[in-house]
Amino acid sequence: MRTYAILTGILIHKFFSIFYPAEYELTLNYCEYKLTQIKEVLEPHLINLGFNIMYYYSCLQIRFNKIKLMVSPLLKNDTQNQNPKQKTKFFSIYKDGGIVSQSFIDNDILDELIKIYGESNNNYLLIISQENPDSKQINKIHYTYFPKSIEDYKHSNLRFFSIELTYNDETYQIELINNKHNHYIVSNILDKHFFQYYLTNVLKVSIDNNSFNYNVSIIDHNVNIIHLTPNDYLIIKEDNYEIVKTNVKKTNSDDNIGLVYNNDNNKNKDNDKNTEEIEDKSNSSPDNYNKNDKEQLLYE
Repeated sequence: MRTYAILTGILIHKFFSIFYPAEYELTLNYCEYKLTQIKEVLEPHLINLGFNIMYYYSCLQIRFNKIKLMVSPLLKNDTQNQNPKQKTKFFSIYKDGGIVSQSFIDNDILDELIKIYGESNNNYLLIISQENPDSKQINKIHYTYFPKSIEDYKHSNLRFFSIELTYNDETYQIELINNKHNHYIVSNILDKHFFQYYLTNVLKVSIDNNSFNYNVSIIDHNVNIIHLTPNDYLIIKEDNYEIVKTNVKKTNSDDNIGLVYNNDNNKNKDNDKNTEEIEDKSNSSPDNYNKNDKEQLLYE
């Protein structure tokens, strides 16, 4: 359409310039004269308008900067006084890998969960999700019980080289950290409930909860190969980890600890002896497990 208009204008221009040269020249001179008059009238006003626009814009910018300097410290202090974790925490409850309930966290919700499920229930996995303010990564905090309040969590410095889970003759890679999530949180537990959750919700793998037999092979930060079965669980520490081999699941209480696996390179010669001693203690009663023995067998 624009092309047709341009071509039509060119044809009209040529037509009048060829067939009506005198009228064409007179029309051009008249238009030029009128444009000059309009310019002489409007030019001072346009210059004045442009100057006023620049002046008021500069004044507004100066005032805005002054207000910004006054308000910014107040906003900064208010932001620093707020705990971002209290605003974005989200909980999910899983049983046999399936989602049971989820919601944002407040004290009323926690009280209600305790009323429904009780403070300690080993059949459920509670995962608190907290978005990292510096990225889109979600921190995942595991709970094996329903707390009365959510405490601050701490990131672990531990990093495994690889985690592979074998189930029904298929091998799956378990990523505790990637661009989307981070499970390297101090006191997080990797057990049967966690692997059910991970296969079902992250990898979208169908599992048989009545016969969920698996084997997990881990290459740890010291390039040691360790294995987990449904009767074992791993506790993530700040700089290391702990493996507990027992039929009693740990619920953040030392009284439930059975056999603790040791990978201390400086004590390899005593491993068999220590393991036998703790096996004897775990077979008798978890309460007979000595705290000093446990500390001796923690991963360094």
